Amino acid sequence: MKRFIIYLPHNFDVNEYLLLNPDLQSFNQEEAKRHYFLHGRRENRHYKISLPRDFDVDMYISINSDLQNLTREEAKRHYFIYGKYENRCYKIYTGTIFHLSHNFGGGTAVYIENCKKIFNTYNHIVVTIIDNDSIRINDNNLPYKDLEKLINTSDILIVHSLLFDNRETNNNELSYNLLNLVRSVDCIKLFIAHDYFLLNPNKPNPLKSEMPKNIETNFVNNTLSIFDKVIFNSSNCYKNYLSYLNKIDNALLLNNIPDINFYKERIFPYKKEKYTIGLIGEIRCPHKGKFLANKIITMFNAKFGEKYHFVILGNYDIQHPNLTTTGRYKNEEIFSMIKNYDIDYFLFVSTFEETYSFTLSIALHTGLPIIFNDIGSYSERLVNYKNCFPFSEENFDYIIEIVNDIDNNEFIKRSEKNLSLYYPTIYNNMPEISNYLRVDNFLNFNIDEIEKNLHNGIVCFMHVCISDNFGMNVGQQIFNDQINYIRESGLYDKLDYIFVTVLGKNVFLTNDYKIKVIYYSENIDEQEFPNISRIKYFSDNISKNVKILRIHTKGVTNKPHAYEWRKYLEYYLIEKNELCLQELDKFKCVGVNHHYYYDDNKYKNHFSGNFWWANSSYIKNLEQLEVNEDRCVTEHWLIGRLDKYDYRHFLSLHQTPIDFYKTHLEDNKYNLELIKCDIWAKLETNFVKTRKIFGVYFICCIGDYLNIVKNQLDKLVESGLYNETDKIVCFVCKAENDCIELLQKYDKIKIISTTENLYEKYAINNFKNYISGEYYLYYMHSKSVTRSEACYNEWRTLCDYFIIHKWRLSVELLQYYDCVGTNLKNFPKKHYSGNFWWSKSEHINTLRDINDGYLSCEMYIFSNMKTNYVSIHQSYVNHGDTSYPENLYNCLNDNELIDKICIIPDFNSGDKHCIKFCGEVDTNFEPQIIELT
Repeated sequence: MKRFIIYLPHNFDVNEYLLLNPDLQSFNQEEAKRHYFLHGRRENRHYKISLPRDFDVDMYISINSDLQNLTREEAKRHYFIYGKYENRCYKIYTGTIFHLSHNFGGGTAVYIENCKKIFNTYNHIVVTIIDNDSIRINDNNLPYKDLEKLINTSDILIVHSLLFDNRETNNNELSYNLLNLVRSVDCIKLFIAHDYFLLNPNKPNPLKSEMPKNIETNFVNNTLSIFDKVIFNSSNCYKNYLSYLNKIDNALLLNNIPDINFYKERIFPYKKEKYTIGLIGEIRCPHKGKFLANKIITMFNAKFGEKYHFVILGNYDIQHPNLTTTGRYKNEEIFSMIKNYDIDYFLFVSTFEETYSFTLSIALHTGLPIIFNDIGSYSERLVNYKNCFPFSEENFDYIIEIVNDIDNNEFIKRSEKNLSLYYPTIYNNMPEISNYLRVDNFLNFNIDEIEKNLHNGIVCFMHVCISDNFGMNVGQQIFNDQINYIRESGLYDKLDYIFVTVLGKNVFLTNDYKIKVIYYSENIDEQEFPNISRIKYFSDNISKNVKILRIHTKGVTNKPHAYEWRKYLEYYLIEKNELCLQELDKFKCVGVNHHYYYDDNKYKNHFSGNFWWANSSYIKNLEQLEVNEDRCVTEHWLIGRLDKYDYRHFLSLHQTPIDFYKTHLEDNKYNLELIKCDIWAKLETNFVKTRKIFGVYFICCIGDYLNIVKNQLDKLVESGLYNETDKIVCFVCKAENDCIELLQKYDKIKIISTTENLYEKYAINNFKNYISGEYYLYYMHSKSVTRSEACYNEWRTLCDYFIIHKWRLSVELLQYYDCVGTNLKNFPKKHYSGNFWWSKSEHINTLRDINDGYLSCEMYIFSNMKTNYVSIHQSYVNHGDTSYPENLYNCLNDNELIDKICIIPDFNSGDKHCIKFCGEVDTNFEPQIIELT
């Protein structure tokens, strides 16, 4: 019998799994675990209870009379399994929302039901107008005169449509009467444009060719002026209104609609002999594509015979041999029907410009390919999907080419459909109107629903500021540029979500299904606090670690050099996303240009520009950010408290001393690809010396030192480095005559000697007394004089090779970096393992003398916390006990070495304990190290 390992989520609760799935009651625990692994995860079955943030279990029991006998745990389970789908309340209503609409059902009815679920702390009254004499509440008809009494009880009035059941009624007359009543009500009033009734009362869903030539502009403007906000669910619908009205001062565009969460994985079904194409909705209506569907189905029957069968999930009144019609369906059954009819593709054929289309949402959630008439919200909503294909009504035969291309394409990745039978949860995502409904905006950030779709465990949080004070649409343009950059870099495909907080002017950002606007406010003075607080909220409530990118629309105020600053940050954190994601497996957070402070500003450490990557598991341990008048505290929040967190777990990908408020950094000074190209070109030419070159050489006359020194001096000469060097300051401890005599043969060597053993500190703390001006400098020493093991000789040979033999590469890199070495390590502090390196006067002059710690000499070149470093070779072995022969690296040519230059220290966590050999920390110049468990 074949054995397999069962993998379960870390928080899997088998007892809860059984309780939440009544059809599994006969299973024992092992059977239940096996069921989840084989079936449950694919069926999206629940294995734990997830409740709203503000869920009040005692109130839930109290206000639902049929639940009085339940325990608190049973009540929680009841809400999770039944209550949220039944739209049961779990807290006292904060008021009444009065919905006015038509009685035709469809997408508008779904929209209202979804609003009720999202704003479930309100009591909702839904009224449809039939004619001058009657209205309908639920299934009950009431006299029209009762409307005035009912409507005056509302705290918020939402008008969804001015269509009426009775087509014999004079719509204009009834509209005037109704609008006069609405005008008289003293409450918040919102109008949601679900159709084009105001533009075209006789055809509220006009075909493209039948859009009205003239409209009653005064009537429309007067109507819209009644409302606090006129809400549009798509930018296309908004543009259609604007084409007649020129402007709508109180317009509000929703970036997210009260809708189901879409399935992110786009799939193509496996090849088969027969395919099924599904259409959803009332296709029997002309504007829904009745006649276009007829042409397409007829064409397929003639071309393919039985290969393609059509299923209309809804009503249709034309028969075809290759068509099945189901009749009207219930929303909660639609996904079962899609699975039962084995739908392979969806076809959308509306011939008027849909204002949103909830049937499209259903199709999107399946992940299956969609073929659509390229108009209206179809075009707008499907633009970013990889398996959605447009056609035009005039050239509908192009569909034949689409399905043939898919069927015959051998390079398409095909996969199982894995369709869920459950109707998806509504994503709480209406932040633009939350202020009008006086709802806590946290409710629009539905962690439970989000977590179901964290397939890669990677998200982005964006802070977007849009204000005409800084120039028309600058913020929106920056946002678009950043999204495009995220796409081009390959990061987009890795991200599960892009969460956006928006301040300022209301604009439509994008229809991208990954982008969720989670907060909106007109007040730009809120700064970045809403964004940071939601990152914290997300991290606190998500059950697994998620890698978070945080960026913002830097440069929206048009300050000098802001564009170049943003490009610098985006290069490392977006373009180099693969590097960042890789390092987050080891480091807590990753940023650029880490600013360190040690005085009264010691809590203001931050990554320049406040762009960064971080693990949610790290953010979970941070303190909640309190809103205050100092906007800069949002920058200091992530890594500000180095008295609480170990800075060695924070990675800065690049450092620069530039003040970006006064000047900027050209991209050829930080872009790795440009740097590499420049160095490749320079190494092809003769060396041009631009400043003096000094060497510092430390020797300890112990053991086999003399042979080691002879060998190193020979290498200096053979490599040509000695010839280019102006002076070598040689510090000799425990000096012996043989050594002094050998060194005196070299006229460029200045000897500083002592008979004591003062270690490398003797050289490090004194060499600056013997050199001056602008210079490049290399540091080397008689490494391993007391060790005879082969691995130590190989270690020294490696250091000699890269610092001496490859001196030209190091010198060229010093145009871009403060120091160059090999085997860059992170612990106990950053250092070049072996302590051979190159640096330059600009950096060395910022360094202080070292203390008496045994390893302080090795940490010296990094003792300025803002050191910009690079390594020309990383071996990723412990050279103290591992053989690393020369043939592993001396075969590499310059181009190969340049291609592999490294800016990331090896996360050698096994050496953390060596911090005790680094001496005491001077907290006036560097942070105290906080050991992490």
